[in-house]
Amino acid sequence: AYGELNLKTFALLTPVNKSGQNIAEYFMRYVEKIGGTLVSEQAYFPGTLRLGVQFGNIRNQGFNIMFMDSLRILSDSLDISILDTEQIDTLKYRFFKRKKTELEEAAPPGTYIDTLDIPITSIDCLFLSVEKEDRQIVLTQFPYYNIQTQVIGGRNWYNPDIVEDNINYIKGMIFTSDYFVEESNTAYNEFVNRFRMKYGKTPGPAAVYGYDCMNLFLHTIQQGALTREEAKNALLNIRTYPGLKGNIAFDKNSRTNKYINILKHRRNKIVKIQ
Repeated sequence: AYGELNLKTFALLTPVNKSGQNIAEYFMRYVEKIGGTLVSEQAYFPGTLRLGVQFGNIRNQGFNIMFMDSLRILSDSLDISILDTEQIDTLKYRFFKRKKTELEEAAPPGTYIDTLDIPITSIDCLFLSVEKEDRQIVLTQFPYYNIQTQVIGGRNWYNPDIVEDNINYIKGMIFTSDYFVEESNTAYNEFVNRFRMKYGKTPGPAAVYGYDCMNLFLHTIQQGALTREEAKNALLNIRTYPGLKGNIAFDKNSRTNKYINILKHRRNKIVKIQ
């Protein structure tokens, strides 16, 4: 987002749990490290049915940024530092009225313009780090707040089914996942056919992970690993193992997969962009 897309201002939404806290802390540190600006950090309780407060806070912060940017344009003729709260509020109201008028003039006669009709364009990027169970709530409520930004996410957004159902809500979302299966993957297609014949259903990601894990373990045995220590070392020394769900190689410090895919929702499908 920062290096390739040149996005500089960020907002963040994470769940109130250990995973969400770790992600939030790491994300905030990294944004600061690269010279970006985190303008809003919001948290929610997993399983919630309403995210109005969180998205409303992000929207309000974005509106304030737009307002302050408009004042800076006038900085040569207006010393912002000498203004008191009441004067700032008056100028903000005038700014809002001007934005509302611009929309009314562009709309068909008689169109009612609501506050939320004013698009927020001042936040470059919104990181939605949400639980799988909360994706649908996010998808249906986020568009209502008219925050025009590049949305990014993590592996919980890998679900081909939500692309077709909610393409208007998540168009252009970029997210990371170590799980990604190309449509042209012959080995995967053969696995799916065998799985369907044996179990009468289509395998999901869990079945693919299980298949890859067992094959990876059998691979270490074929390489001569006979003890736990030998198996561990063999796994850590694998440079690239071509699993069904993508390449696998373990980082020796974190013991996590070093391979990651950068994916995007595009034209009713998930595509790999890096």
